[in-house]
Amino acid sequence: MKFGVANVYIDGGYLNKILKELGNGKPIKIQYDQFAISLAKKAGYWCRNIYFYTAPPFQANPPTPEESVRRNRYDKFIAYYKKIPDFNMKEGRVQRLGP
Repeated sequence: MKFGVANVYIDGGYLNKILKELGNGKPIKIQYDQFAISLAKKAGYWCRNIYFYTAPPFQANPPTPEESVRRNRYDKFIAYYKKIPDFNMKEGRVQRLGP
């Protein structure tokens, strides 16, 4: 079987919302790189690159203890996936609007 080549693009915020719904309020933990490879393979493609779009959690000034914990987890998540070849993190920003 000859595979075509594909790039896989993942909207991290949307996927996390779906994983939380499927886990009845508690997000299902997955390996995003393996998930992307499986998606491409199932469609008959070889996964060349993975592009994961996300944004850090909101931080007030000064951040609350809960916000600091969320940011710490986010930083560990980013550091882990940045080490994986061909896994590209695209980070946006979060802005609070309104009160």
